[in-house]
Amino acid sequence: MRCISMLANPSAVIWGGTVSTKIGLPQSGIYASSKAVLCSLGRTLLGELISRNIRFNCLIPGSTATPAHIN
Repeated sequence: MRCISMLANPSAVIWGGTVSTKIGLPQSGIYASSKAVLCSLGRTLLGELISRNIRFNCLIPGSTATPAHIN
């Protein structure tokens, strides 16, 4: 990944995840799976780039009650 080679040493990368990757929510399969890929890729890159002191984190905030969740 070319963009990874441009990261300074040390660096931190934070990707946004979703609670949908941890629990099954109806009609969110494509969204949840695409976010799960980012979290999995972050774990993989963490292992590959630990020697360069580059951290990868996937932030998974909790859900917020909105009208969309009520309906």
